[in-house]
Amino acid sequence: QLALAWKMHRTLVPRVETSMADISFLGVSDPSGAVGGDIVDVIALPDGRWLAYVADVSGHGVSSGLVMGMVKSAVRMALFDAIPMPQLANRLNRLLSAQLDAATYVTFAAIERRADGRFEALTAGHPPLLVFENDGSVEQVATDNVPFGFVEDWTFVSTPVDLTPSSTVALVTDGLFEVFDRRGRDLGLESLTQGLAVARTMAL
Repeated sequence: QLALAWKMHRTLVPRVETSMADISFLGVSDPSGAVGGDIVDVIALPDGRWLAYVADVSGHGVSSGLVMGMVKSAVRMALFDAIPMPQLANRLNRLLSAQLDAATYVTFAAIERRADGRFEALTAGHPPLLVFENDGSVEQVATDNVPFGFVEDWTFVSTPVDLTPSSTVALVTDGLFEVFDRRGRDLGLESLTQGLAVARTMAL
């Protein structure tokens, strides 16, 4: 069963390493157990749009893996209908609210390149997107939405994002910064942001 669970996770969440036009994407989900609850995905569409997102299913194990598969399929199907991202979130939330038990929910963070070339972001109960620039500035981008599966009739909102050719956008889950040292001190989002900023500078 553990081997099957591990294979399920690797199939649902393969490593992302691709480029589209002048934008490069790198994503990985490395679960602490056989199956984690994190999805990372990038989807390109024929009209020039793309969507990059991270979703975090509450809990771990095979049940979370099944929800991950549901989320990934639903996102891809909705995107090909060419609907706006808030409408995609509304649809996904209604689907999950009807299918999940009360203890299960999904947080979500996404950035989309629209057909007109502009960028849009949406978070749903998820840590903010981190936008790094060459001048050393870091912007946290978030929208005031609940996780998917919490409130069936919630109306989701998105926000525009201004990016430059040198921008770096990081989508992370809380499993990356809610970790503790031997003294019980947590890493925290601020320390993670500082570490990513240093790593970005070294890579330039």
